[in-house]
Amino acid sequence: MPNPLHQRGASMCGAQVYPAVGIYGWRKRCLYFFVLLLLVTMIVNLALTIWILKVMNFTPISLFSCCLSSSSFLVCALPL
Repeated sequence: MPNPLHQRGASMCGAQVYPAVGIYGWRKRCLYFFVLLLLVTMIVNLALTIWILKVMNFTPISLFSCCLSSSSFLVCALPL
């Protein structure tokens, strides 16, 4: 019966044998899937934020005209 340490990354020098360290198989695919899902979520979030800012016509000047009270957030219109 072969030693499980000799399955991956074993050296044949006769010195101490270390198993290979890493993520293999379905765990690697699952990790890549979650990283890709996180990346797509971040891109969609950024795109929606930019779209909302364009639709609401926010500019750096109009952001300073916002009024914040304890119960509401008001966007005051600036004269053109």
